[in-house]
Amino acid sequence: MRLVETELQARLEQLFQKECYDVAKRIVRRLHAADASQQMSIQKKYGDYLVSKGKYAEAIDQYIEAIGFLEPSYVIRIFVNGQHTAELTRYLEELHHTRHGNLANRSHTTLLLNCYIKLRDEARLSEFIHRDDIRFDAHNAIEVCRQAGYYDAAIYLAEKYAQPHDYVIIQLENLHNPKKALAFIRNLCVDDAEAILLEVGKDLAGMEPRACTELLAELCIQWKGPARRLADPARTHRSSHRTTAFVFNSNSNHALLTVARRRTLCTCLWIPLYVYCTFCVRWWKAVCLTAEASRSGLCTTPYWSCT
Repeated sequence: MRLVETELQARLEQLFQKECYDVAKRIVRRLHAADASQQMSIQKKYGDYLVSKGKYAEAIDQYIEAIGFLEPSYVIRIFVNGQHTAELTRYLEELHHTRHGNLANRSHTTLLLNCYIKLRDEARLSEFIHRDDIRFDAHNAIEVCRQAGYYDAAIYLAEKYAQPHDYVIIQLENLHNPKKALAFIRNLCVDDAEAILLEVGKDLAGMEPRACTELLAELCIQWKGPARRLADPARTHRSSHRTTAFVFNSNSNHALLTVARRRTLCTCLWIPLYVYCTFCVRWWKAVCLTAEASRSGLCTTPYWSCT
C-alpha cells in the first residue's frame, strides 16, 4: 500500500511539473487509494495554475469544487480586487447553498449582495433571495438591499423572514407609506406591535394622527391581532397604558394625547356612565313630580326627602 502511494505521488508530481493538472485529476478520481484531501489539493493547484494564466472563469470552477476543504477567504482574496466580480459572484452563490452546510457567514452574504449591486443585476439578486436552498442572515441582507435602494427586495425579505421592525422602518423612512405600516402593525402580535410603536410611534402619530390614535386605543384595550407570546393570560390581548404614555410623551403631541385619553375613557366607561345618567334622570323626574304634588296638597311629604 505504501509503495502504491509513493508511486502515485511521484506520478502526480511529474504531471504537476508538466502542468497536466486535468490529467492528474482524472487519475486520482479513478484510484480509490487517494483520499478526499488529496483530490481537493489538486483542485487548488489546478485553480491557482489557471489564475496564473488569466483563465479566471475556469479557475473559479476548480475553487467551487473545493468548497468545504479550501478556506473561502483564500478564493475571495484572489477575486475581490479587479474586474472579476462575475466569477466571485458565482463562487459566493455556491457557498450559500445548503448542501455545503453553514459555511457562508454574514460577511459572505454582504459581499455577494454588493456584487449584485456592483453588476447592477437586480434580476439575479431577486432570484437569489427567492431561493429556498440557501442560508443567510436575513436582517443583514435587508439592510444591504435597503442601503442600495432595492426597497422591493428588502420588503420581500422582511416579510419572508418575519422581520416586522425592518418592514415598518422601510415603509416609513424609505417608501413614506405610513398607512401600509399601520395596516401591517395591526396584524402583528401584541409584543411586536408594542415594541415597534415604542420606537416609531411618534413618527406615525405625526404622519397619521387619527389612525395611530385608534391603533393605540386598540392596543391598550383589546388587541384584535394575535395574542401576546407571554404566559400571563390577563394581558395576552392588550398592552400597558405606559405604551401610550411613552409614545405621546411630547409637548407637540399633547392634543393628540388628550384625544387618545378621551377615546380610551369613553370606550372603557360608557356602560357605567350610561347607567349613572339614567338613574339621575329618573331621580330628578321623581323629585319634580313629588314637588308638584306637594304644592297641590296631594302629598304632605317634602319633595327633597323623596327618592
